[in-house]
Amino acid sequence: MSIRSCLSLGMVVAAVSGSGFIPSSSASAAEAAPSDADKAEARKHFDQGRRLFDLRRYMESVPEFESAYRLSGDPAFLYNIAQSYRLADRPDEAIHYYNTFLKRAPNTKLRAEVERRLNELQSAKAPPNQVTEPSGRTGETTPSSEPSSQLPPAATAPAGWGAPPADPGSAGRPEPVMIPMSRPSDRFSRGFFGQAEIGLGFVSAQISDVDGGLSGFGGLFNLRAGSFLLPRLAVFAQLSSAAASDPTLSGLGFSGTASGTVGFTGFGGGAIYYLPSNWFGSASLLVQKLTWDGPILTVSDSYGAALSLSAGHEWVLNDRWSGGVVGQLHAGGVGDDASGNGAWTTIALCVGGVITYN
Repeated sequence: MSIRSCLSLGMVVAAVSGSGFIPSSSASAAEAAPSDADKAEARKHFDQGRRLFDLRRYMESVPEFESAYRLSGDPAFLYNIAQSYRLADRPDEAIHYYNTFLKRAPNTKLRAEVERRLNELQSAKAPPNQVTEPSGRTGETTPSSEPSSQLPPAATAPAGWGAPPADPGSAGRPEPVMIPMSRPSDRFSRGFFGQAEIGLGFVSAQISDVDGGLSGFGGLFNLRAGSFLLPRLAVFAQLSSAAASDPTLSGLGFSGTASGTVGFTGFGGGAIYYLPSNWFGSASLLVQKLTWDGPILTVSDSYGAALSLSAGHEWVLNDRWSGGVVGQLHAGGVGDDASGNGAWTTIALCVGGVITYN
């Protein structure tokens, strides 16, 4: 096989699916996900293999890609190994790894490309006027003018796959492409979930029995910790706190600014869901307590329930962190207490920022 024909056979690295693993059989789906340490180590081996490939030291790049596959389980590295063997003029090994790649990633958009490579490699190995099956197994032969293919038909590729890499032909050697271990937009599906929201806006506590209460400009803070149960769906425990300093006091024969702080804190749980575009919505139910440390009105041990809603959009900062904007609504009430003021209605409507770890 000439150097020119080797160079015309394609890219070195396959694009991978958004999850970092190419969907395959149910057995592969059951494999445990690699740890962060394994993924970091796999990326180091990939970087080293890519550098060796850039130097056309194809056989030396193979052990690096093998180590990356062992650590990550990503089938794209099998394609890398096959490409390295093919460019090193080792057709038997290339055929094996191409076939293994197709078994591990049956839905790949590279299937047609890989099948073409297999046919070319088998044709080069076969006696004149005969070719063998592209699966790499010796079987019945057919005239070379009508090569057969025993591979399964191409399947629809999963969302997130790009077009197969273009063949650079004689214009130059294939250029490797970094293999992502995970796609940021799909990362909201794993393990621990932590989130903090803070917003500024309207905070109010109104007495239900009379036309009056406390209201003013303040802030709302939500802190959540939980875990993803399904891809993009997490459940969490939530702590909330809202407060406004020196609010406006109205009703009960008074009007004007009151010196003090009105606030309510709550604790409970809820769920959050992320859309593929990284828009999200959350809802939680809380047990809350109303507090007021100013004059005229007395509030003591006032407990009730509240509904907390949030909606916003995040942008990925790195593999674990993301941040964005959020709108918050906290609405609830507390019952009458010993002070005799009556029941209270609480509300906070704020806009602010959010930061998430998972």
